[in-house]
Amino acid sequence: MPFLSLFISLLITFIWGLNFVVIKFCLLETKPLTLCFLRFFLTSIPLVLFTKRPKTHFSLLLLYGVVVFVIQFGLLFLGLYLGMPAGLSSLILQVQVFFSLFIGMYVFEEKIRLWNWIGCMISFLGIGTVIWNLDSSISYGGLLCILGTAACSSLGNLITKKVGQVNSFSLVAWGSCIAWPILLALSLAIEGPTVFIDTLFNTQIDFWIGAAYITYLATLFAYGAWSWLVHNNPLKAVTPFTLLTPIFALFGGTIFLDEPLPIWKLLATILVLTGLAINLFGHYLLHPSPLRE
Repeated sequence: MPFLSLFISLLITFIWGLNFVVIKFCLLETKPLTLCFLRFFLTSIPLVLFTKRPKTHFSLLLLYGVVVFVIQFGLLFLGLYLGMPAGLSSLILQVQVFFSLFIGMYVFEEKIRLWNWIGCMISFLGIGTVIWNLDSSISYGGLLCILGTAACSSLGNLITKKVGQVNSFSLVAWGSCIAWPILLALSLAIEGPTVFIDTLFNTQIDFWIGAAYITYLATLFAYGAWSWLVHNNPLKAVTPFTLLTPIFALFGGTIFLDEPLPIWKLLATILVLTGLAINLFGHYLLHPSPLRE
């Protein structure tokens, strides 16, 4: 992999890892649906004015905006708000890979190989380690929200596949444009207009810096750069870098949010990432390429 691609890969995973920390920080000053609304409003405006609507059926675009942006990110923000640590949330979200495997098996009749099952079992041992060590500082409700986020992410992959080959910026912009009015309505109905008004007029500058990070760095820049990486490098060279995201999130949460990092969290991290690595590289381990003479 060229040095520029390597640097951008590391930068993207660093940005995505710290994104969990920044979201957690912003939630100290507002509530999840209001923050989620701001993210997608700022993402769509003014980008939607300069990008054409993706060439796909509107019902698919609507489904994408609702499932991926409203439900998936609504659950993520809610899970963090309910007490899930930033680093642990990033780690648990990685199991969406296995949810995607099962969706592929039932919807597209894709075969799940032996190494997929082995990787799945090892990763879910890591999730079991998290559940076993839950205490009053980590709510079951928050954990269920993060697992729901992972499931929605997998469902989002299925919807994206149905959408087909479209411009990624256009899909994000128009999906966000569908999402923010729904999130605004939910924010006003559930969290109340007082929270919404206080967030707009009474929050400090550091909150808006965090909102800009979530919107422009973690969403627009990172996803755009990731699309560039995928188009200019082999997928097998790019995909493993995503395993670094929870590592950056775990240490970012420890450094910036004073989240504890006990041995069981490290063990859960090792188990989940080992399972993901086996899922990614199991074929090469069981069927190594012959050595060239």
